[in-house]
Amino acid sequence: MQQETIMIVDDMTSTLEIMKLLFTSAGYKDVHTFDCPLRALHEIDQGVKPDIIISDFNMPDLNGLEFLNSAVSTLKKVKSVIMSGNTASIEDIPADIKVIDKGDPDFFKKLLKLIKTMNFPVKKDKDRSGKKCRSIKKTPTVRRMASQTESKLT
Repeated sequence: MQQETIMIVDDMTSTLEIMKLLFTSAGYKDVHTFDCPLRALHEIDQGVKPDIIISDFNMPDLNGLEFLNSAVSTLKKVKSVIMSGNTASIEDIPADIKVIDKGDPDFFKKLLKLIKTMNFPVKKDKDRSGKKCRSIKKTPTVRRMASQTESKLT
């Protein structure tokens, strides 16, 4: 059975850490994070084939829409979400790209709900050994966000 792959691209490392923790806590196993859209495109060229890409809009080098357009030209068909703290300023977004406001107090909850409604079901990792995310540094902020996320998910 194929495992779903999520690619998250945001130039803010703290956002990447929190989002990776959010998705792994929700049961998604294959989550790739990139703090540079050019590095993410390189990985796609090297064979990473995400089922869904979640990208910040405001980033250096490429904005989120430019990044997604480049990724789609390689992948052909991928579900996409753009995040921004100012969604009102984003124009000319194709209808197949979802937009979500990072400034919304329920941002993480709404993002999880959006991903689930995109026919992207959670595949539970049966051997998690009680650990939520082994690959990120557990800073106080990450631990606090993880605690809040887990309480909302249960």
